Amino acid sequence: MAAPLGCSVQTGVGTVRNVLRPSPGTALAVFGAGSVGLSAVMAAVAEGCTVVAVDPIASRRALAEELGAAATIDPGAEDDVAAALCDLTHGGPRHAIDTTGQPVAVSQAISALRKRGTLALVGIGMVDFATMPVMTKGLTIKGVTEGDVVPSQTIPPSSSASTRRANSPPGETHHRIPPGRHRNRRHRRVFGAGHQTRPHP
Repeated sequence: MAAPLGCSVQTGVGTVRNVLRPSPGTALAVFGAGSVGLSAVMAAVAEGCTVVAVDPIASRRALAEELGAAATIDPGAEDDVAAALCDLTHGGPRHAIDTTGQPVAVSQAISALRKRGTLALVGIGMVDFATMPVMTKGLTIKGVTEGDVVPSQTIPPSSSASTRRANSPPGETHHRIPPGRHRNRRHRRVFGAGHQTRPHP
């Protein structure tokens, strides 16, 4: 347990809690639902955010949903991921985290963010992106290393939280939309004014 807590978990959790510090109800997008991205999903859900996870792997999207993501997007099935995010969140998320280091994901995050939004970069890679939307929307882009955390202050609480979750009743979730009800973003929006809403029949 100590190894992931000291790397992927503290990176994802720290990026949410120490760097972005989102307000409850804020829409937040996570690009990449690996160990770092899923840690960010859990932290953002715990902070009361409504989260959209973007990942091409179905099992990762399913796990993001189990961990509280309000919606997921398969970038391979969407012609325009940024437009899908904007549609789901009524104008784009306030915050985004890129864990992939992939140019296309970073560009999608920049395009999707609403005015004065913030993008946290935690993935390693070579990225080129258009500066115009960053300038015109007044976006903030932050580079983050290991969640910008002090390990001695972050790992013990994370370990305690992991233990509590392991001891929770099976199937216990929070702010979850029933499986299969939100996967086609063209049929409904999961956010209203930055807050999660329940799906309509």
